[in-house]
Amino acid sequence: MAEPGLRAKIGKVVLLEVSGQKLFAIVGAGRFITDGGIIEGDELDDARVIGVVTYFVGSV
Repeated sequence: MAEPGLRAKIGKVVLLEVSGQKLFAIVGAGRFITDGGIIEGDELDDARVIGVVTYFVGSV
């Protein structure tokens, strides 16, 4: 679950939209850390925080 009203702070997990693709990332100092790498610099122009992740729902 991602809460759009919460502030994204360093160390928090967020749901991002980057170039039309949604992914999870950890907020770092001036960057986002994802499973696929680091989003920083000019790449941040294409990144939009949808919300701060407050809860994960697992599937069996």
